Amino acid sequence: MGLICFEGGTRGLYESDLPEPSAPIPHISGTEGRITEGEDGQILLWNEKANGWQTIQPPPEETNQYQELTDWMEGKVPEHRSSGRQARYTMEILMAIYESLRIKNVVTMPLETRESPLELMVADGTLPILEEGRYDIRKPFPDQKQ
Repeated sequence: MGLICFEGGTRGLYESDLPEPSAPIPHISGTEGRITEGEDGQILLWNEKANGWQTIQPPPEETNQYQELTDWMEGKVPEHRSSGRQARYTMEILMAIYESLRIKNVVTMPLETRESPLELMVADGTLPILEEGRYDIRKPFPDQKQ
């Protein structure tokens, strides 16, 4: 679990591999109101102008991945959403969350630790290996039933 603070005050909460109940995803809060997902997948909006929660229907996002790739290759868009640069940003944020756990403090970007914080925690015994082998995120926690 990690709290990510962006420039301008925006914050993001990342959760993964946590036992139930999980935080409702997506949940967006801002100065003008909140947007969240309802129980049946509908999108709910709350703001001071509305009288309680309102169900909203955003316009469908017309995405054609082949056209996006073609547009990028033809230079119509500067960068494809699946570029290596975007993947690197994601990986740096995840490694910063692990580094924050390792040093027990806030981490600023760009991340200065060049080694994997996970490997460093395993090497120094902070993160003990309970079972040899590949970790499988699909496994339940020890106190959970499958």
